[in-house]
Order: sequence, then structure tokens, then C-alpha cells
Amino acid sequence: MPAVDAEEAVALPVTTVVHRRIRPGLEQEFETWLGGVIRAASLLPGHEGAVVLRPAPREVMLVFRYATQK
Repeated sequence: MPAVDAEEAVALPVTTVVHRRIRPGLEQEFETWLGGVIRAASLLPGHEGAVVLRPAPREVMLVFRYATQK
């Protein structure tokens, strides 16, 4: 892959991954927080979507996709 200068890098798509473990007994509070985070992310410029993965009990991975770094 050829080198990319800083200006070109800003124009490339961005994916952010967040991993969380939910403490026992706080599942409902976590789900409320999760909904708020996804709504807030959807308001950011370039937001293309969010995916919630649940790889194990009480584990969540959030994957956010943005069109650019701006």
C-alpha cells in the first residue's frame, strides 16, 4: 500500500471499535447508556452507522463507521 499524506488520510473512512464488559446487575443501566451513545454518534458528521456485537455474556463491542476523520 502506498504512503498517504496527512490531507489524504483525513479523507479516508474511519472505523472505531469500543469493547465493554457489563457488570452484573447493571445490565439495564448499560443498555440505556448504549442507546444514548449510539444516538449521539449518529449526530456526528460523516456517521455511516453503528453495529453492536455481543461476543459473550455481559460483553459488548460497538463498531462505529465514519466517512472521514473530519
